[in-house]
Amino acid sequence: TIDGLPLRSWMLSVYTAAPALGLLGAVLSPGPSPVARGLIACLGCLVGASAGAVFRKTKQEAAGAAVLRLLAVDFGGTPEFELRRRIRDVRKRYGVGANNRRGSDFEESVLADVYASFLGLVLDRPEHDPSDFSLLRRLGYVLDMDSVIVGDVHRRVAQMLVSRGNNVRPAEDKLLFLSSRAFASEEPEEVGIYELGKIRRILNVPAKEAKRRIASVATAMYEKSLKQVIDQVKTQTANSLAADRVSFGLSGEEAAGMNRQTYRRIAATLVTGGRLTEDGRQTLKGAQALLQLSDETAASEFASAAGPLLRSYAKDIVDRFAEGEEAATSIARDVAALAARREELGLPAEAGKRAIAEGILAALRSLFEQACGEIRREDEAAVIATMDRLDRTAEVGRGILADVGPEGVDVPPMSLSANTAAARKLFSLRLQRSLDDEAAPSPESIASMLELTEADVDACRVDVCGPRLRSLYAEQITTVAEGGDPLASAKVLVSDALAKFKLPSSAVDEAALEVYKGQLEPVSERILKASEKEHLDATRKFLELSETDVRALHLRAFGMVYEDAVQEAVGLAEEDAERIFYREVDKRLKLIMRGVREAFEEATLSKEALAKRWRERGKDIGEDPTADGSGELGFQETPQLDGIRGSKLMVELTKMADFYLMNKVQREGEHLTPDEIYPVTIGKYIEDEAKEDMFGIYVWNAITCQDAAKKEKWDSVRGHVGGILGLTPEQQQKVLNRMVSRWANMYMKQQIAAKGELAEDDVTTLTSWAPSFFGVDPEVTADMVKAVNKNRLQSKVTQLLNKREVSSSDLQRLRRDVEACGLSFQKSLDLTRQQLRSLFRAEVTAAVEDPALSDEQKLEAVRASQGGLGLNEQDSDAELKELIEARARGCLANAAGDLMQGNEAAAMEQMRRLEVLAKFARDLGTDSALVGRTSEVSMSLRKRLFDTYSSSQAAGGGFALLAAALGL
Repeated sequence: TIDGLPLRSWMLSVYTAAPALGLLGAVLSPGPSPVARGLIACLGCLVGASAGAVFRKTKQEAAGAAVLRLLAVDFGGTPEFELRRRIRDVRKRYGVGANNRRGSDFEESVLADVYASFLGLVLDRPEHDPSDFSLLRRLGYVLDMDSVIVGDVHRRVAQMLVSRGNNVRPAEDKLLFLSSRAFASEEPEEVGIYELGKIRRILNVPAKEAKRRIASVATAMYEKSLKQVIDQVKTQTANSLAADRVSFGLSGEEAAGMNRQTYRRIAATLVTGGRLTEDGRQTLKGAQALLQLSDETAASEFASAAGPLLRSYAKDIVDRFAEGEEAATSIARDVAALAARREELGLPAEAGKRAIAEGILAALRSLFEQACGEIRREDEAAVIATMDRLDRTAEVGRGILADVGPEGVDVPPMSLSANTAAARKLFSLRLQRSLDDEAAPSPESIASMLELTEADVDACRVDVCGPRLRSLYAEQITTVAEGGDPLASAKVLVSDALAKFKLPSSAVDEAALEVYKGQLEPVSERILKASEKEHLDATRKFLELSETDVRALHLRAFGMVYEDAVQEAVGLAEEDAERIFYREVDKRLKLIMRGVREAFEEATLSKEALAKRWRERGKDIGEDPTADGSGELGFQETPQLDGIRGSKLMVELTKMADFYLMNKVQREGEHLTPDEIYPVTIGKYIEDEAKEDMFGIYVWNAITCQDAAKKEKWDSVRGHVGGILGLTPEQQQKVLNRMVSRWANMYMKQQIAAKGELAEDDVTTLTSWAPSFFGVDPEVTADMVKAVNKNRLQSKVTQLLNKREVSSSDLQRLRRDVEACGLSFQKSLDLTRQQLRSLFRAEVTAAVEDPALSDEQKLEAVRASQGGLGLNEQDSDAELKELIEARARGCLANAAGDLMQGNEAAAMEQMRRLEVLAKFARDLGTDSALVGRTSEVSMSLRKRLFDTYSSSQAAGGGFALLAAALGL
């Protein structure tokens, strides 16, 4: 209507107004002449033509009001296709139908604003509600807008979110999800990817992260749908869930997994009271159909929900047996109780039996963990008592499982996948007890329960029975020497012990050799008496050792005596005697090196590699307790044997040095070269890397050993060990530096992981304490600290550059950190020119847009940043120019988005920033660069923004500069 008069929409047209007003002018003309009437008629036509724009705007507003009225009244209850048809009819009635220019204008202005307003309301809601998506999808369908306009609206809303600043992550996630679903139906697929890419670039979200965030929203919405299933199982339908899955873009596999979890939660709720009612069964049946689960899957998920209740009940029963509260005769009663509980829970017989087995295993596991804690407290009596309860529990558990039906069900074995070290400790305690008390339980039951391998059992027997066997050997030999029965008669006693010990043959041979070596020590380094030789031969036969087995021991014990005797008998010249002496030393060193090499391999090779190496030599590693088997050099968190890493290697290398020094092979003199000081070395027989690794282990242990006596001994001969290995003092120091570097790297990684950086006391430890303690040059650790700080700061720079927004305070903290480490951005951190320019841009942005700073202060901040980052003036000016242009475009785009959303205050704030940038650009002499940079926003909208801003309180007075920047 116009002034209350009803009008048809076709009447509000230039084609109606121009002829009507022309005719009216001709009729009402005051002049009688035809010329006068013609002029008045033309004037009437011109007035009618100019009124056409007003009529078009009026019809467009009327059409918008009619569409809004339809949405307000019929949006919720009218079918989508019917409401879409009505809106199309309204648009046609007012001349703004689809597929014409006026219809496109109507969509871009009125319908786009409606869609954008609703989208903004959806994004402002804090939760991911499935109804939001369905309502937005319904609105898009009934408005029937062109997909290009929909994409423009989504981009406009994305710009609005960016202009808000922080705390918009949930809204961004929801916008990404809604945009991906809005463009999902586009053909070809690349169109949707392209449109979504525009949204991502505005939000500055990488493709991979966007995919993850979209999936998280889809999952959250589907979970909400599933929650409604839990609350209203009987009123939901499988089709609605399937439709939700497709609408949210979830894969069938993802939805199936979530459906299973929902079914499990429903089942867990229904059996919370320990019983599944008939109503509960019907509810589960409906939920299974609704969630589209197979019988097998539903049964499995129900067992996962109800099984823990039966498992807990079974554990309580076996716990009472373990504590002796129930007799074995009550097993039948408890089996019946378990069967009754299974029926109440509605568990199938097979699933129930597995749950009972798991409950028994849980009881066993609890007792095992209790035993482990007692081991750590070294409470041996408590460990033995707990092990007895373990036996009772396992026995009762096997009895219950034998009586609980049905037969043939696969249940977990009554064993535990235990920590090997703890399991071996328990087996060793049980083994000791069985050796001391024949009535004690057999250790084999513990071995089976704790899943110890045959190799583990053998290793435990070596640990426990090896010392006993050596003691028995020595005791029998001593008894015979003091006038007891002959050694042959002691064989029976030893054979009985060996049958009980069940030691591997290699361990028996090793024990025999150790005992024989002990018998040699009192008579070594001298000529034997006949009685002593007879005693040694009898001992060797008693120990079942061949002459070949003891040959090396004899050479070590009597070789030097034989050599001295030969020299005295022959009467050689000193030079010849020295040559022969060195040759014999070389032979002895080669023999010693066999033990050194084996000890080195045991300390550095993994168990598998060591076993392979020894098999190649015809030797079996077995479970040698001296084999570290870690494959690492130097040091580790859990040292082997007496707290020393590679202790056997330390013994062998020390023995080598003692031999060298005892026989006075080393020469002394200030001007002697290393080759002259150590005339016989073994370096030529082993690789350089192996030599350095051997010395590295030795020198590290010599410095770090906590045993004062061993530390003093090893430290006194470590230089000789290096010299005998063929390493010069400089090479030895290089090896030590490498070992210290490894330790320092580990220390720094630990501190950075714990604190995020190296604290001042950490740096002091590395640069002051470590060089003094280890005896290395302070520059070794100082350079490492500098390198670590450099890598850390480079990583910080990368993280800052990857952030969406970098504040000036972030860069100030980074600058202080760099200066505190004694580094510089350009020279020390090896930053690229582009990285330096990016840091410069981030640092000066806040200063450039700060209205409280004068232009001189802004320029001062710019030059300070330029100098601190090491940028030349040309680069900084170019970057500053690009910054001003980019920020100007961003401010204008944000202002346009805010104004179109009705947020005039935010739009004026963006215009104020643009004015500040324009003033600063003028003072820099680059204001002309802003002209033409604002063409992305239409001229009419730029003019509207300028007019609104010039009349607002935020205006700063630089209207001419602002108008020039806007191209007005």
